[in-house]
Amino acid sequence: MREFYKAIRQKSRLTQYYGHQVHYLGIGKHLSVYNATPPIWLRVKGEMRRVSVGRVEHPNDLAHSRVMFFERKTATEYYLIDGAPVFYGEDPAVTTVSDEIVLLSVNVSAVEKDRYFLKTEIRRADDVMRLWECWRSISGKDNRITSIDNGTRISVMIRPQGGEAGRGKMAYIEFDSLDELCEDKLREARIIEVPNADDTWIGPNELHDLGRKNQIGILAHGAFENGASTPQAKTYFIFFAWLDRKSLKIVDIEPLALREDFPASNAKTPDLCNVAFGTGLMIPSEPSKEYAELYAGVGDLIQAFVPINNPKILGLYD
Repeated sequence: MREFYKAIRQKSRLTQYYGHQVHYLGIGKHLSVYNATPPIWLRVKGEMRRVSVGRVEHPNDLAHSRVMFFERKTATEYYLIDGAPVFYGEDPAVTTVSDEIVLLSVNVSAVEKDRYFLKTEIRRADDVMRLWECWRSISGKDNRITSIDNGTRISVMIRPQGGEAGRGKMAYIEFDSLDELCEDKLREARIIEVPNADDTWIGPNELHDLGRKNQIGILAHGAFENGASTPQAKTYFIFFAWLDRKSLKIVDIEPLALREDFPASNAKTPDLCNVAFGTGLMIPSEPSKEYAELYAGVGDLIQAFVPINNPKILGLYD
C-alpha cells in the first residue's frame, strides 16, 4: 500500500483545514492523552453521558500507560470522570452490545529485552463505573467488535501476525453472542485480503455495521517503516474499507487522512512524527450537516480530530 499512500498524498483527501487538538483536563499537565475514542453515549452512575476513553501516559514512562474515562464538555475539552475506573493498558476501543458497554484495551507484558507479549483485555458492564474487572483476554492488539443484525449477533475483527499474516493483516469472524468470543474460536477467523497491502502492515480501528448493504465498514490504518533511518521512522495513514459479509472481500476502499492533515505538534519520539492512528468516526445524523469528524492519535502524543466532507463517509448509513 505504499503506492496507495503516495497516491493519497497527491490527491485531495476532502479533509477541512487542519483539524483541532482535543484537550483532556483533570489530570497532571505532564501527562499526555492520545489514541482516545470519539465521544460515545455511555451510562455513567446511572446517567447517559458522552464519554471518551483515552490512553494516558507520561512521555518518559512508556511502560505504565493507563486507560482513563473522560466526559465531553465542548468539542475540544474533556474532563476526567471522578471515581471512574483506572487501569493499566493502551489504545482503548469501546462499543455497546445490547445494553452492555464493551471495552477493549491492550495489555503489554515484557518477555525479554525488546520483546513483548500483547493481549487485548475485554471488560463488559452496564455502567462505566463497573468496568474494573477484565472479563476475558485474547491475543494481540487492534482487535475490534461491533453489533450486527439489529443487535442479535456480533462481528469481530482481529489483527493476526506471523505466518500468512506477516507483520499484520485483518481477519474476520462472526458470533451469535458475545459469550461465544474466545481464543479458540478466533483461530477460525478468515484473513481479509486488502489489495496491494503486502508491503505494509494494516489493522482495524473501528467497525461499522452497514446492515442495509450486508457489509461491514472498517476504519483502518496502514503502516510501514523507512529503512533508511535509525530507529526506523514509522508512517501511519488512515483509510476506510467496505467488507462484503458474504464473500469476505473488500469491495471498496477510500483514503481518509495522513499525519499532515492534523494539527502540528511534537511526537513522543522522532521516529513517530509521521503517525496518525485513527480511532473513530462521528457520522452526522442530520442530512444538512456537511462534515463527519475523524478522530486520531497523532505522533503518539496528542489527540485530534479533523472534519471531512467525503460523500462516501457522510452517506455511510444511507
